[in-house]
Amino acid sequence: DEYHQPWPPKSLICLDVSHPVRQFAIRIVVSISFHLFILATVLANCVYMALERNDPAVEDVFLAIFTVEFCLKVIAQGFLRHPRSYLRSAWNWLDFLLVVSAWVTLFLPESETLPAVRAVRALRPLRTVNRVPGMKVLVGSLLDAIPAMTSVFL
Repeated sequence: DEYHQPWPPKSLICLDVSHPVRQFAIRIVVSISFHLFILATVLANCVYMALERNDPAVEDVFLAIFTVEFCLKVIAQGFLRHPRSYLRSAWNWLDFLLVVSAWVTLFLPESETLPAVRAVRALRPLRTVNRVPGMKVLVGSLLDAIPAMTSVFL
């Protein structure tokens, strides 16, 4: 049971496992409803990006949802210090990069950030890899096969 996994003793230096806020975050983060909601949000975000529309209000809704997800996971897991904390997962690094870069773009003029934003936005569909069971193995296998495939193409 994911809820009863060995959670770090402290999160963000001050939240003990028994703290009500942390207990709430853990309950949310381990719930299947939360996972399905985030997966649906990621897929909706991918579809929205494919439509090539640029409505800041819609982008802000996606950013708010992903920011809440990030905050809940950091409260539940801790940020960095514990071996099972949020940033100890490479897939969470991707999520972190996407959320932080989206927030950075809110405060910088678009002309300065446009190429970087497009590059980072292109990584958003990779968020589904972390959320669909078996996709990590499939993507990992494909990435492992790339060196062997290069000899075929040469």
